[in-house]
Amino acid sequence: MRKFINIILNESKYKTKSGDIIKIKHKINQEETESESEYYGEYYEIIDVTASINGKIIGWGKYSSDEMSFRGIEVRKEYRRLGIASAMYDYMTDKGYYVRSSDHLEPDGEAFWNNRLKL
Repeated sequence: MRKFINIILNESKYKTKSGDIIKIKHKINQEETESESEYYGEYYEIIDVTASINGKIIGWGKYSSDEMSFRGIEVRKEYRRLGIASAMYDYMTDKGYYVRSSDHLEPDGEAFWNNRLKL
């Protein structure tokens, strides 16, 4: 389990399984939010989420409020299996967003959600 360190408006810090402190930030992608909201006729937020260690981005994802899931989440290969993706999901939950698995999962994503649901 990751240890929650602190939280401010658009940024939080978490401790990974290896003890590293990662910083997770988000921002609403205004261009994509406006485009999707116009297309669907309802307001949907598209949110860019990044995870970094010492200023180096090691994970990123795009959260969609209408789908309540990440459209894609990626963690650099050398940082996988350290809890980075879990911290990104926890971050969105801590911010009050509902997060579920997407309908189409790659094998790594399926393993991630199987493990996450056991917690």
